[in-house]
Amino acid sequence: MFSFNCIGQNIKSNLVKLDTKEMDIDKDIFDVEVIEIERNKNISKLKIIDKTLTSVCSVITLEMMAIYRIAKLTNYKYFVDLENYNLEDGNRIIIIGFTNEKSAGIKSEFGLQYSDKDEEGEKKFLISIHSLEVIGIRDSSFKKTHKKRKQQ
Repeated sequence: MFSFNCIGQNIKSNLVKLDTKEMDIDKDIFDVEVIEIERNKNISKLKIIDKTLTSVCSVITLEMMAIYRIAKLTNYKYFVDLENYNLEDGNRIIIIGFTNEKSAGIKSEFGLQYSDKDEEGEKKFLISIHSLEVIGIRDSSFKKTHKKRKQQ
């Protein structure tokens, strides 16, 4: 089973931490942590620490698993990437907004400081937590995939 560590108390539940070390995955192949460092009302700030500079797809999968877990803990149905940026140390921050309103506006739901357009100028849209389940993002899916790769 996939391991989630709780690292603090916040508004509705403990903050989420995912660490591949606890998933019985060879750290030389994949060594990543996704840590929810802050949660306010319906916004979470995640720090991604990738020590192996591995596959972007693998890191994104782990990020989606953290988002899934936060949404399940806080009972939200939709999320959006509000902002993301790289830190000087090579780590990354992503700020995720959560809502139960399918047609929520970015600025009205999360604040005027967040753009309703992405880096390419396209309109941001909400993604359903259910859609993550449909594509197989669950608590244990990542470990199963990477254990198979490790054995090959």
